[in-house]
Amino acid sequence: MPKVVRVRRPGRQPARRGALTEERFEQRVILLAALHGWRGYHTRKSFGVVMGVNRLDAYGWPDWAFWHPRKGRFMLRELKTQRGPVSPYQKQVIAELAACGIDTRVWRPSDWSEIEATFAA
Repeated sequence: MPKVVRVRRPGRQPARRGALTEERFEQRVILLAALHGWRGYHTRKSFGVVMGVNRLDAYGWPDWAFWHPRKGRFMLRELKTQRGPVSPYQKQVIAELAACGIDTRVWRPSDWSEIEATFAA
């Protein structure tokens, strides 16, 4: 019988047994945001289709924009698995956006209490 080889998508860390995947984590964050009346926007990036003033700008842009009209709040979040790497482009863009006064950061599953508090505030 031939050996089965599992192929993973480039740039993805293999999920550890019992670890929360980025997709499941994202679903939980979206549900929590919706429960607290937040709105959100996410563009799935595909190579060759993203655009920025500098092409690398787009590769560093955070996953999600969340806003709450009644609370007058806006924030950008990059969602990662617990061990998922933040690319150098992402680190640079997140730091630059934060320096401009935009509430921008990386959220991981271990940040769940902060995530709950942020959406509830």
